[in-house]
Amino acid sequence: MSKLLHVRLDDRSHAALSAIVLVIPTSTPARPTSCRPTIGIGDDRTQLLTEQITAIDTRRLGRKVGRVSPDELAEIETAIVEVLNSRRR
Repeated sequence: MSKLLHVRLDDRSHAALSAIVLVIPTSTPARPTSCRPTIGIGDDRTQLLTEQITAIDTRRLGRKVGRVSPDELAEIETAIVEVLNSRRR
């Protein structure tokens, strides 16, 4: 089952800032790679498909399923940088 990881980079609740957010699709059967960090959502472990990061309107978001830990967030940031750098080559 695919879910979206919704990462709000700041916690300010200004309407202009929260209208669009970056999301990263998740996939439990996806093969882990260096640009696909694994995180926990509930009792499940899932890979983040950082190569498919996209922006969506917050009205398209479903219910909140959890939060990433500071260590998971660091892995996500590293993976995003790796994906962006690979597209520059």
